[in-house]
Amino acid sequence: MGPHFVITGLQVHRSLEALRVYILTSLWLLIVLEFFIGLLLLLPLKLFGRPGRNAYIRASIYWDWISMGALLVVPFSWCGCTVYTASKDVMMSSKAHHSSLWMSNHSSRIDWLIGMLCGYAHGPGWQRVNVRFIAEFTTALMPIAGWSRYLLDDIYLRRTFHRDKVNIRKKLASYKAVEADRMLFFAPEGAIADVGNAKDAQYIDACEAFIAELGRPKMRFLLTPRYKGLSVFAEHSPDNVVSATMVFISPCEPFGRDISIASNGAVVGGSLCTLPIRDDNRVVPDIHTVFGGNLHVFTHCKFMQLPSDEDGGGHQLRDQLLDDYARKDGELSTFLNSRKFSGVASADDWVRVPCNHLKMNLTVAVYAVIGVAFTTIVQRRTVYGALVHCVLVWVTFVVLHAVSHVVGVAVSGHHRESLPGESAFKAIVQVVKGGLNHGDGHAKAGKKE
Repeated sequence: MGPHFVITGLQVHRSLEALRVYILTSLWLLIVLEFFIGLLLLLPLKLFGRPGRNAYIRASIYWDWISMGALLVVPFSWCGCTVYTASKDVMMSSKAHHSSLWMSNHSSRIDWLIGMLCGYAHGPGWQRVNVRFIAEFTTALMPIAGWSRYLLDDIYLRRTFHRDKVNIRKKLASYKAVEADRMLFFAPEGAIADVGNAKDAQYIDACEAFIAELGRPKMRFLLTPRYKGLSVFAEHSPDNVVSATMVFISPCEPFGRDISIASNGAVVGGSLCTLPIRDDNRVVPDIHTVFGGNLHVFTHCKFMQLPSDEDGGGHQLRDQLLDDYARKDGELSTFLNSRKFSGVASADDWVRVPCNHLKMNLTVAVYAVIGVAFTTIVQRRTVYGALVHCVLVWVTFVVLHAVSHVVGVAVSGHHRESLPGESAFKAIVQVVKGGLNHGDGHAKAGKKE
């Protein structure tokens, strides 16, 4: 796998720890900027009708394919984010069978980042696949990182299925027009309830009321999932659907190394982030948690078969998804009580998801050479001048991100960095609209009106 380049350092004042996170986040964003510029240069292909659009999709897939190591190197190689699975066979099999649909619980703001690593992971028995996401439309508005995902043809939702259905099928048709092994990744819950947020607490109440109305026990860890439109998503890969459960454990100190696996398979040390949804100590990991160093993620995957239920209106699809979420809730409860998933009997049952550190670091080195060369040519600078320019851009990103994050958290009281700038964006929405609108429990679960 190559060496594990984890940045370590002395424990310093909290403000300096925060600065370190801003520096690493901005460095990652600088890499994403180069990726985004590459996609922009491919855009003119779309001017040539359908053949041009297909050529753009094919070229963007290649650019994404060669760039992924650079995009993942900071969180997974330098900052030591580590992912384990208790379902190696399921994960490997789903990737070997070409395209797949992955449904994850939404207990963090970085599910997507873990999904990217799962798709990128390759080695003996592990096949690499392309990863695309289903996300809310606001994600596409996030500067640089969100824009790049938009140009990669992720699927974006506006929370009204009658409008989304047409767009979903168009995207799926474009996927079929250009064949590629695609992992389509999303979280059916679609929303995150932040600790201490009054409006989010009301939303939890609504979800629990909906579950009670159906005569089901309330879930302790999860919100009710959406099922409207799920039958359309399943058209992407009807026979290769994976339900993933993720648990997040952070080190007790920044870049700490206190997390290990005991001989009986129980995870020892660290601070468990994934707690019951009404627990005041629950933590929702975001990209700052990742760049804080040595975040550990433990996954459990299971194949499931979705019934064909047109328009998401029938009860069979709803009930099957709710059954699966009840199972996930049980797995999270098992992990809380025993620090492992059901079926894990020894440390050997955990398999680390491959992370090719050497390849990632070589890729980002090539990226750095390309970036400097591009700057020297476009701006007619010397190599030294190009390096200075890149450093100045990096420093600018650090300042802008730090200011936006501090102001966003101060206004809303929550860290919401699924992508850089989201805390500020969500704070603006909260001020303008009086809070984030997740809908109600009935609408969220997709009950027909």
